[in-house]
Amino acid sequence: MGLGGPRSPAVHRGARVLDAISSGAASTPVALSVVLGLPKSSIADLLGTLEYAGLVARGVDGSL
Repeated sequence: MGLGGPRSPAVHRGARVLDAISSGAASTPVALSVVLGLPKSSIADLLGTLEYAGLVARGVDGSL
């Protein structure tokens, strides 16, 4: 991550979201918020962007 941490915090957070989903650590937005320690509003924004990019899909029940 370099000397001072990630250069693009949003990209870093998005990667953490994808990692949590793919590892099975979280399968809902609320679980992502808890696991990653991010506000639910941030998770919603990140998921919206990842969905738009086709990297994440939600089930009809809201699961990821």
